[in-house]
Amino acid sequence: MFHVPEMILFDYGQTLADEGDYDPIRGNRAVLEMAVSNPRKITPEQLQDAADGLTKDIGELFGEEKRNNPEGEFSCRAFNRYLYEYLGIELPMPWEEVERVFWKAAAKVRKADGIEKLLAYLHDRGIRTAVLSNMMKDTGTLTERIHELLPDNHFSFIMASSDYLFRKPHPRIFEMARAKAGLSADTIWYCGDNLVCDVKGAAGVGMKPVWYTPYAKKGQEAPEGISYMTINHWEEFIQLLELFRGDKGICLTVDKADYNPVWKKRKRVAVRGFIRKEGRYAMIHSGKYGEYKFPGGGAKPGEQLEDTLLREVQEETGLRVIRGTIRYAGRVRETRQGMGEEILEMISYYFACETEKDTADRCLDAYEKEYEYEPAFVTLEEAIRNNERITDTGNIPWIVRDTLVMKALLQKEREGNGKE
Repeated sequence: MFHVPEMILFDYGQTLADEGDYDPIRGNRAVLEMAVSNPRKITPEQLQDAADGLTKDIGELFGEEKRNNPEGEFSCRAFNRYLYEYLGIELPMPWEEVERVFWKAAAKVRKADGIEKLLAYLHDRGIRTAVLSNMMKDTGTLTERIHELLPDNHFSFIMASSDYLFRKPHPRIFEMARAKAGLSADTIWYCGDNLVCDVKGAAGVGMKPVWYTPYAKKGQEAPEGISYMTINHWEEFIQLLELFRGDKGICLTVDKADYNPVWKKRKRVAVRGFIRKEGRYAMIHSGKYGEYKFPGGGAKPGEQLEDTLLREVQEETGLRVIRGTIRYAGRVRETRQGMGEEILEMISYYFACETEKDTADRCLDAYEKEYEYEPAFVTLEEAIRNNERITDTGNIPWIVRDTLVMKALLQKEREGNGKE
């Protein structure tokens, strides 16, 4: 049985906020401009060279195996004190203020798309939130930054690893967060952009990992043997949480917002099938554009939904649905641009069903032939990975809807199998 979390922990950088425009030279310059004394006339670039060397030496303390991913943490206060005093630079402010001045100048920060809506949603539904971030800056500095960026947050606590000895993925830092929450690990989800520090680390203590991808570093290797949820937008996360509240059937809304509100509207009802055999689902694959989608299509005027399902599945796949096995599985309300200057408002009803052993002839319409549609049985993981690699979706707008549904089904399967 699926259970929504009692608390969701968030990473900070590239999860709550995008700090992709980060230039340490800008930060160094801002600090040096405030120096009382700089007898060696150290430039921002020279200061960064010294900082890089210090960082390298710190990494050596953890040994060869941990050099690129140390699990112990040092504070900015100690780092800056060594750096500036070693170079003979005198500053007129406390070390805590040095890190604030540096960070404000170095990082051009913006809130992650949709994060305010997500945090408000979680608060309204009584799901607690908190922050756990790998960071040399102290918790006070991080807290100030978060409150400036997200003034309406309701975080129960905020943790910077510099104040707690350990950094992710070490289990002790996650255990510290769990202790502060006063909850068992299996009631906590952790959202972050790093597959090792965030996903592997959270899973290691029994939390549910959520990989947030929009600002994630490219080329990360997925940790073996770990089940985790992948989220491409916080709006998508809300949709999935709504889906699983009380383990209800699918009830999602997809609004692409790619239309002018003054355009005329066209309403459409469609029916689609979940046909599962030996862990694989019947899908339609386009030879032209490469996407996978569930078999199904529009209902004819006066046609019953079950009859639409039988007809569409057979036409697209040749599979013959057994009427007595049809079970309602949910619906998706979709709004997007239709043909030309038109708003398409479509409700897709999804039904789980089984099929006969023998098949019938397919009967594709003109556009389905043009798109080179062929039936295929694939796992949800394969279909999702395939669809997420496709960047040009202008001619296949339904890929957003069906990929979201695939993720929801995959998560339900994992929970049903008792995987964490």
